[in-house]
Amino acid sequence: MKKYVTLFIAVIILSQGAFSQEDDSSVLDKNNWTLRTFAIGKPYTFEQRTAVPNLFSGLGLKYNFKNISLRVSYENNPYGYRDAFENLANKEQVVRLGAEYRRVYEGRVSLNLFVDLAYMDFSQDYGTTDSLAKPISLTTIRGNGFGGIIGIGVDYYLTPEISICLESRLDILYYRPEYETTFYVTNTTTQSEQRFTQTNLGIIGNFGINYHF
Repeated sequence: MKKYVTLFIAVIILSQGAFSQEDDSSVLDKNNWTLRTFAIGKPYTFEQRTAVPNLFSGLGLKYNFKNISLRVSYENNPYGYRDAFENLANKEQVVRLGAEYRRVYEGRVSLNLFVDLAYMDFSQDYGTTDSLAKPISLTTIRGNGFGGIIGIGVDYYLTPEISICLESRLDILYYRPEYETTFYVTNTTTQSEQRFTQTNLGIIGNFGINYHF
């Protein structure tokens, strides 16, 4: 994981050199606002083993200056699975607020560096059963998290009003989950809580469609 994080940071640093080149006039020159739709979004929760991308996971809004945009977004990422012995349901809601710096090439391709602050609420229910579908245990997780997100994105403008975008991101988040596990066989319940920081790299962090107005 560390080598991928190092490579990701190196790409961001190298892209700074590309930003020094002269940029062309942008299709954003006449559009101050950008409405972002996340067609595909990668979840943020610390439980990455079963986290799968979501379709149409959120919306965002940007106000565009010459080379800088202020941005805010909201995402809702439910996911889960079920088989003969396990079932999991996870939900998270994430609010991000930040800024990005961009350079536009050939008037249609925008390379963006962004930094966001993020806050999330998440919940998870994980249950196990035996071969007769009788419940064995149920673990509920409730918590929240916050931290910073840095990344790089590319927008391609199909028209002055429509573009598609892809963002890669590095999440550095502090999680505060609380656990409660019930064992049905012994009729006992345990409770615990954790506090930890985790770094997650999403090569495909978000893919979406933008409307500029």
